[in-house]
Amino acid sequence: MLAPVMLAGCFNDSPSAKFIDYQERIANVQESDLLPPPELTLVELPSKRELTKEIPRTTLGLIDSYQLRKCQLFGLIAERNSVLGKVQDQFRNFDYQLKLIDGLERCLASNQIELELKTSLQDILSVKYQYLPDYFSTSFIQVMQCAHNSTGTIG
Repeated sequence: MLAPVMLAGCFNDSPSAKFIDYQERIANVQESDLLPPPELTLVELPSKRELTKEIPRTTLGLIDSYQLRKCQLFGLIAERNSVLGKVQDQFRNFDYQLKLIDGLERCLASNQIELELKTSLQDILSVKYQYLPDYFSTSFIQVMQCAHNSTGTIG
């Protein structure tokens, strides 16, 4: 009667013990040394208030923006300025900013865009690059809030 209880105490079924056993088996099969565990460094996130910043809006005139058809950027901007585009979540906004940066670079490389418009596009691109970390932070905050709201915990 006591034998099963005593035998159960001899086995360590923790995830870390199983992982070490797995690593030892891999090293044995490969006839190599056991790899050291990776060094973990914790990243301390700033407070939500520090992460949330006011990001300036960048605009172009209607005639200038219509020229962006020549470098396939007009559709992306029109979609963003639609009713649904204006209410998109921060994660989709971050994705839009990445696509916009790619499109702006494509337009700047195009020889079909007027020089004056290229100057405006370069200014807008500089602003987008400057605030790209803020777009990411805002997106990250929203993802964490959604995770917290759906599970009740973060992490």
